[in-house]
Amino acid sequence: MKKHNTAWLVVGVLAASLILLALLSFFYPKEGITIRGTTYRFASIDDLKSRWTFLNSDNSADSIALVMAQAARRDSLYRAMQDSLNEQFAAKEEVFIKYFTESASHLYFPVVEYKVPVDSNGVLDTLSVQTAGWRDTVLYSYFDDFYASLDNASTEPVRVVHYGDSQIEEDRLSNNLRECLQGRFGGGGVGLLPYRHTYYNLTVSEQLTGTTTHYSLISYYADAQRKSSNYGPLMQATGINGDTKMSIFPRKNTPLTTSHYFNTMKVLTGSEPLKLIVGDTAITTKASELAITTVNLPDSTRQIQFRIVGRGDVYGVSLQNTTGVTVDNVALRGCSGTIFRQVSKQQLSDYFAATNTRLIILEFGGNAIPSISSQKSVDSYIGCLLANADYLHSIAPTAKILFVGPSDMVTSHGGVRTTYKYLPYFDRHAREVFTRAGYAYWSMFDTMGGSESMIRWVKATPQLAASDHVHFTRAGAKIIGDALADAIIQGYEYYKLRQSQLSQPADSISSDSVMLDSLTIGDETE
Repeated sequence: MKKHNTAWLVVGVLAASLILLALLSFFYPKEGITIRGTTYRFASIDDLKSRWTFLNSDNSADSIALVMAQAARRDSLYRAMQDSLNEQFAAKEEVFIKYFTESASHLYFPVVEYKVPVDSNGVLDTLSVQTAGWRDTVLYSYFDDFYASLDNASTEPVRVVHYGDSQIEEDRLSNNLRECLQGRFGGGGVGLLPYRHTYYNLTVSEQLTGTTTHYSLISYYADAQRKSSNYGPLMQATGINGDTKMSIFPRKNTPLTTSHYFNTMKVLTGSEPLKLIVGDTAITTKASELAITTVNLPDSTRQIQFRIVGRGDVYGVSLQNTTGVTVDNVALRGCSGTIFRQVSKQQLSDYFAATNTRLIILEFGGNAIPSISSQKSVDSYIGCLLANADYLHSIAPTAKILFVGPSDMVTSHGGVRTTYKYLPYFDRHAREVFTRAGYAYWSMFDTMGGSESMIRWVKATPQLAASDHVHFTRAGAKIIGDALADAIIQGYEYYKLRQSQLSQPADSISSDSVMLDSLTIGDETE
């Protein structure tokens, strides 16, 4: 009896609700009620009646079919547009892949073994794993973090540190890369300079007065030896004793470029506090293994004079902007690239972290090639270079490593000039070792044209290489520097293409955004 009463109660509630809704529909104004600018309407009996008629009419199935056909055609157009965009991406990507595999001056990205057995045709081999090969995967995404930091350089400054031998002396090559990156991503200034310059610089001049002692891991730069490993990021330090004065200004007869304009000076000092005097402002530096003191300057400053007073180490002076890209040129004449583990790990890690260093370029090999007499020697030397790269990576984990191999170099045998015997092997093997180790590689040797190309560079007009058949002239260095910058920018452009493809489905197109103005119910035409 209880269940019977409950059922009637439910029926009664539903009937009362329907009657109440019908009454509301009958008495509710057809134009609706407006409250605070918002109009509220109630479905009328006629609305309900028309919808019931539509659903029960003879051609309601045809109407529903048309609605479904419209939705299907909309999705079809969306897929067609999506396929078109994918095809455009594939075509553009093909151009980049061709460049990265065929151009003589492209970047070599890290390579890993893709752990899938394949047969000789590259097809998955499920029958004979024992005879299957291993497919290599090229990590084109290696520089993505660096490229992303370039895109954000307007808010967070980015630093590139370029270490190399005498081929980059005078700020050669680095200056071309600096101009390219600063012109595109902002920034200014020449970057980190030694407090006592040891070589001519194409970009700026320095004048230092006062009593100093120079320490360097490159022996003929040094006034004295030191027991500690405190050489700083430049692999050299200047010990001052008393009052010193430094002037830095653009070199005469050189075009003014981004390198000549800066709004910030950073001074690197050591564990002994020193007094830094700029104009009427005096600052006492902090005492730490590597202290960085920042001085803000007017925008577009072109020259600076300052004093450092006291007794202690100065590891360099950086001229830069508060935003954008800074590129340091660290030329180490005669260096073979195996000295980095002799520098204080704390000093290097502090510098790379404090300056947001995102790319470290190592350009070495030329000083060792003339003395190498076997492939075994090449292998051993490359092993030492790799150990130094690993050391830098361990203390600068957010920085990418790019190793640049040596240029072509020519020697004479019986009056005939030929490329050093083991140089081509060094270039191929170093590329293999560094990319397998997870780093990038750039072949200066291939960019020049390979074996004996140095002879053509020396004979070129204007002359692109010196008569020693080893070093570039300034004109030749500019060509190489521009080629390196272009290789890095080509990688960036490919990064931007891949980023646009990743964001395209969400940002560029959706099925709801496909316009179908010509599609209407009852009309099959487009």
